[in-house]
Amino acid sequence: MASLCKKYQKANATVESMNSAVDDLTKSIGNSHWISEWKKLEEIARTKRGEALMIYNVSYIPGMLSSL
Repeated sequence: MASLCKKYQKANATVESMNSAVDDLTKSIGNSHWISEWKKLEEIARTKRGEALMIYNVSYIPGMLSSL
């Protein structure tokens, strides 16, 4: 039971941290279309996992522009 409580506390802290990051991102971008698209992709990533989580990988490819 103690292990489960520790896992819950860690998961809860992670969720709070992620929510804070989403709020900060929302405030810094200021483009409502980008924000709504990102939220859709984030929801898909949370449910599908796997390849859908690639939205969190930050990479630079010369000459490539984001579709957002």
